[in-house]
Amino acid sequence: MTGYDQIPDPEHPRLPIALLIDTSESMRLGGKIDLVNEGLTKLIEIIQCDELADKRIELAIISFGDKVEIIREFSRIRDNPELPCLVTKGFSQVGDSILRAIKYVEDRKEIYKKDEIDYYRPVFILIAGSLPIDMQIGDDKWYEVIKAVHYGVANRKFRFFTLAVEKNISAQTNRVLEESAILGWEKIKREENNVDLFGILKLIAPPQ
Repeated sequence: MTGYDQIPDPEHPRLPIALLIDTSESMRLGGKIDLVNEGLTKLIEIIQCDELADKRIELAIISFGDKVEIIREFSRIRDNPELPCLVTKGFSQVGDSILRAIKYVEDRKEIYKKDEIDYYRPVFILIAGSLPIDMQIGDDKWYEVIKAVHYGVANRKFRFFTLAVEKNISAQTNRVLEESAILGWEKIKREENNVDLFGILKLIAPPQ
């Protein structure tokens, strides 16, 4: 079977979007996971209402809770309209999810190239509701993740955005996170009481 047989409408360039979603136990608090599930449903509706987006966007979902798992492979909504229902379990493995997602997207790009399908710059959206347990600011995993994300963004391999899920988060804070402003990781003090989720997410995603 050829790549054209596998990927419908190869004449349409693809926009791969990878959602990295926190499904740790902390997401159960305050109904955070319910907000994310509702948001996913709304996202699907928006894509389906735009004919061009529906033909070009390929959506993948990678969850991270008790383990990092690809729960939706890259596919268009029109070809695969079913969404997984997110459930909470375990702890937030942000670092491992990012590294796996970057590898997964690079593999997808290779398929496009092999089948001569044009594609737009991939987009990552990290949605988190708790601090990571698999890395801390300044440790080896932290530097590995930061290097991978910042290198990819700087070299226009992908775009990377972050979003914190909070019950009473303001629209202004959401906008700041989405734009991923960063002054440098050294600007945030390392003391635990001064490093919050918003600070962590802003450090991961550079300006773009």
